[in-house]
Amino acid sequence: LETAATDEYIALLDVLRRRIPVPKAILSIGAHFSGPCKQVDISDTPRTIYDFYGFSRELYSMEYKAPGYPK
Repeated sequence: LETAATDEYIALLDVLRRRIPVPKAILSIGAHFSGPCKQVDISDTPRTIYDFYGFSRELYSMEYKAPGYPK
């Protein structure tokens, strides 16, 4: 069921979609990822990083093939 609040939210997202230009890149920072050093992936095809554990195997096999933006 659609509610008035849901309809209002969808309408707001539609307005924002038309007002905000399409981004050239999106920076995603995983708060749970740890390692010996901090890195930025500027490749054409960045790999999916799983910064969590203890879930089903199916979840770890999911990939988001996002295009990179080396510039």
